[in-house]
Amino acid sequence: MPEKRENKIPEDKYKQKRESDPLKKLTYQNMYGDAKSWILWYLKELKNSERGKNNLILASVASGIGRKAGDINRDVDDLKKQKWIKKDDREYEISFVGETIFTNIDEYFLDFFPKHTKYFLNHDFGTLPRHFQLGIGVFKNCELLGSESGSILIERKELEIIQNSEKYISSIIGDGRYTKELLESIKEKAKNKKGFHIRTVFPTDALKPPVWVNKFIKKLDEILDKNQGRRETRKTSIVNVGIVMNEKESLVMFPLSGKNRPDTSFAFYGKDQEFLEWCRDYFNHCWEEGMQ
Repeated sequence: MPEKRENKIPEDKYKQKRESDPLKKLTYQNMYGDAKSWILWYLKELKNSERGKNNLILASVASGIGRKAGDINRDVDDLKKQKWIKKDDREYEISFVGETIFTNIDEYFLDFFPKHTKYFLNHDFGTLPRHFQLGIGVFKNCELLGSESGSILIERKELEIIQNSEKYISSIIGDGRYTKELLESIKEKAKNKKGFHIRTVFPTDALKPPVWVNKFIKKLDEILDKNQGRRETRKTSIVNVGIVMNEKESLVMFPLSGKNRPDTSFAFYGKDQEFLEWCRDYFNHCWEEGMQ
């Protein structure tokens, strides 16, 4: 049964972890050159300012960092190719990819994020708290699964995670995907594993399950009760980062940019202990924030 935690995850946990990491910390000055670092810094600072994108043409960006347009033209082109900045008509803006890398610069983080630039061009971290974003480097050995054609690959992996579980299943989901195969697998675990524990976090506006699912869950609860197991649920206002995990493996799904549900067509899958710890911490954070 998963460990019950009495206290919330300290917000500086992953910040402390990064600061104590033995890997050499990097800066934009020694990685990408002084001009590129100043371009990213300037665009990031202006992103939420009163000026916004007004007049952020090449000449304005150059003037903002004390350079001439001709001096930074090649640097701007390089940043555009890397998808770290974007151009709307004639004006420039830092992208989610660029802002995230700029904010989290160190080797540990760079082992993960730049490899998945294509994914993060149309996904973001949703409402993931800042201190969990600081720990995203633990995803470095994860595999990105999925297909633009639908969620079937992710559903199969979720089924595997349920089938491989020994003690518990913990999940944070948007709207439930109720398949008989998945529910039957959960029922088999409830029958065959004494003390099996199921915890789920739903959004408060989740779609209501079909009648047959409610009947199935009632039977499932009876099985769990007979076998000293239990099923618990909580609700929270927004669910846009999804998790399905057992004690040995986990899936994490981020939302499409600006959306309030996890994108179930893609997911990061991993077994590393640091990754699993991050998943447990985030699940417990959402659990503590949720309502019964």
